[in-house]
Amino acid sequence: MSKAILYNRGVLFFMAFIALGNLFMFLFKKDLVPIAVFVVIGLLTSFFSKNMVVILCISVVFSNIIRYGVTGMEGFEEGVEEEEEKEKEGLEEEDNMTGDKEEEEEEK
Repeated sequence: MSKAILYNRGVLFFMAFIALGNLFMFLFKKDLVPIAVFVVIGLLTSFFSKNMVVILCISVVFSNIIRYGVTGMEGFEEGVEEEEEKEKEGLEEEDNMTGDKEEEEEEK
């Protein structure tokens, strides 16, 4: 049964559609690293298997792991909020400093 799936034309066209969709999605998001990973993994896989369904499937899986596995973060939210507040305070202080300089220049 598994050989029938690997050599089925419908499965091949489905995998080609998924692979092209992923490539266009990465291209439109201007994310070139997963595109490069897709091409490199596809070339490396082609040395070990001549079945295009296998090559496309492995390339899609690894490029998506690279894309979404790298950006995954843990769920600790408290530290993120504190950092954002510190950044906002720092920006407000900078605005105050530049506002003081502008007032001094206007007085001269």
